[in-house]
Amino acid sequence: MKTGDIVQVYDHPVTFEGFEGEAKLISEYRPNEGDGLSMWVVEFLDDPGQEYLRAVYEQEPLTAN
Repeated sequence: MKTGDIVQVYDHPVTFEGFEGEAKLISEYRPNEGDGLSMWVVEFLDDPGQEYLRAVYEQEPLTAN
């Protein structure tokens, strides 16, 4: 995953439960240390201009820049 990718964000990212929405990755806060999870500053597509810190499970991006 890289800055600009669009991914799906979940309340429970490992089990993909509690879908929050699709978000653009803005900047990596904590890298994946082997568990598949990284922390990112994201901007949800349905809430432009607002940034949030979320755990994201390693996945194929929906779209990429």
